[in-house]
Amino acid sequence: MKLLAFKFTKMHIAKNKDISEKVTINNNIKITNVEEEKISLPIKVESALKYSFLFTSNYEPNIGLIELAGDIVSLEKSSDLKEILKDWKDNKKLAKKVQERIFKIIIDQCIIQATVLTKDVHLPNPLILPPKK
Repeated sequence: MKLLAFKFTKMHIAKNKDISEKVTINNNIKITNVEEEKISLPIKVESALKYSFLFTSNYEPNIGLIELAGDIVSLEKSSDLKEILKDWKDNKKLAKKVQERIFKIIIDQCIIQATVLTKDVHLPNPLILPPKK
């Protein structure tokens, strides 16, 4: 897999109330669609995959919410591309190794963007660090 593009298509952040109690932050990633995308390279036209995603950070109890949606475009080997598309069309799932690669990209990009957004509305950072020993 070669990453060609990462873009956000939606950014939403809301703070519903001030923090006056313990906050629980639940982060979630959902792949919403996988489809073939034709891309033009200087030498030829190739097939790539576009993975659409939704990243959410839910601040409980009803304190706030971050939603980041976007697309990842990657070049895949022809055999892998067909297998990934078939798995998605048949089961709406990705193979574990594909999902791990895609989730890592999403987490890397979304945690950075969510951290920037939380500063503006005074919510805690969505990156949950392990407790100090």
